[in-house]
Amino acid sequence: MNRPLAAVLAIQIIAHVTLPGVVTQMPGYAAPIVALQALSLVAEVAAIVFLWAPFIQERGTGSVASLQRHG
Repeated sequence: MNRPLAAVLAIQIIAHVTLPGVVTQMPGYAAPIVALQALSLVAEVAAIVFLWAPFIQERGTGSVASLQRHG
């Protein structure tokens, strides 16, 4: 897992909170701004999922294996 990249992506996802302010400042460009922000958000969430998936799978399978050994 690449922690610095995950941190940058998390900050970028949080930055989407500024969307209403940006649209207010540039109302004529609301549709393209919202579309680009939506596409960006999907890409960022997908990147976070792909970064964390191996870690989550490793922890998930480890937990099941330990339960099977002790159960």
